[in-house]
Formats: sequence, C-alpha cells, structure tokens
Amino acid sequence: LPQVELSAISQILPESGLIQLTANAIPNQRSTSSVNELYFSWRMMTSNSSLGTEPFLSIPASTYGPGSFRFEITVTDPYSVLAVTKSSIFIEITERPSVISTVMSPATGIAFQTVFSVKTEVAGKNHPLKVQFAYNSTQAETSQVIMSGFVDDYTLSSFLLASGVYTISTVVRDSLGGIGKGYSNSVSVTQNSPSISPDASEIETRCNSTLNTLRSFRSIFRSLNVVPEGDTLSVITLNALALSSIRSLGDSE
Repeated sequence: LPQVELSAISQILPESGLIQLTANAIPNQRSTSSVNELYFSWRMMTSNSSLGTEPFLSIPASTYGPGSFRFEITVTDPYSVLAVTKSSIFIEITERPSVISTVMSPATGIAFQTVFSVKTEVAGKNHPLKVQFAYNSTQAETSQVIMSGFVDDYTLSSFLLASGVYTISTVVRDSLGGIGKGYSNSVSVTQNSPSISPDASEIETRCNSTLNTLRSFRSIFRSLNVVPEGDTLSVITLNALALSSIRSLGDSE
C-alpha cells in the first residue's frame, strides 16, 4: 500500500482563516509507480463531497463555519493491485470575535472644537482581543485608520473632527487572527458660524471673520501640542482645519 502522512498549517484556526492540508505520499517499495503517478482524492467526512485531486488542499474556513471537521485523503497507486490508502485529520474552526457595540459621543458637535470619545465592547473566545479604530466620513466616503496597529485599549478619547457626518468602525482581532467588525452611531459635526449683527458694516464683518480665524489657529496649534504620536486622525483633522482657516481668511479679504 502507498504510505501517506497528512499535515496541516494549523489544526485550530479562525473562521476567517484558510484550511491548508498537505498529503505526503510515497508508493509501496514493490510498486513500479512514481510519486507523480499516485491518485489523490480529498473529501470532508460530514458532507462526503469531493474536494480535490491534488496532494494539497486549500479551502476558506468560512465554507464550513465554527465546529470540528474531519478531512480524509484517499491515495491510490494505479500500478499496484488494490493499493489504496486512506488517512484523515481533524480541523477545528473557531467562531470569529465580534464587536458588541461601539458608541461615539457626543452625538453632535462643532468642527475642531467639540472633543469626541469612543468606547467599544468586544467578545470572543481566543484572548487577547485587540482592536483598531477608523473614522468614516459619509460625505467623502472615506475611511482613515486612527491609530496604526491593534491595541488593548477599547476606549478612544479626546479627538476632534472636521465638519461632516461620521461613524467610527471597530475591527477586533483575536489571538488566532480571527477578525470581526462593527460600526458606531453617526455623529453630526457642524462648522462654527459666528453670529454677526445684520447691521454690522463690511469692515466689522471682515474683522470679526479674521478674529475667528486667528482663534481657530490658536486652537489648532494648542491641539497639535497634545496629539499623541501615531494619532493620524487628529493630525489629519487639525491640518484640514488649518487649510480651512487659511481659505476663510483669504475669502474675507
């Protein structure tokens, strides 16, 4: 009979992972067949369906979902009478982690003035669970990762936003590399519109606009001094505010 040994990259993997199996087979010493002449046939025992005829198998774990599954390989030597060998291996697929909730507060605010915060709650069996935040602009249809990499802190605090409507997306990753994702509530951020008397003269209107622009710059530079390293959200939004303020000042001239 042919000799066969099954191996797997991992026998325990997340639902978002990839099942990768390899059958190392050699013909019987008395056989005239070479390794390349052996026939392979894969199947998953529960469904009894054929999965392939190569010595290796690669299938997304999401094909089956969470659970324990037995995969079997049948190796046949075509030049040896009744030379058929079977071998099997169990693969455990774990449930992917999930984002239970992500809440951003407050629900409304003023561009580059209101300080927002986010708190998320996640669940999963394979600890530690780490998260990554990104903010999403519904108007621009863009997504920007806030902090590079995955972190243990499920709270994000003290950040500013430009005007628009936003959600915060949370990606959670478990120790096996399983991934889950969720979104926060929407928040509406409006541009600060200083109240100017209808009777104000043109020069008073311009002076008031310039004063508010200078106040914005002061807020920008003060905020930049406290932006933590790697916080791309605050850097991007503060730079956007600087550009907006410069344009505003130019328009008032």
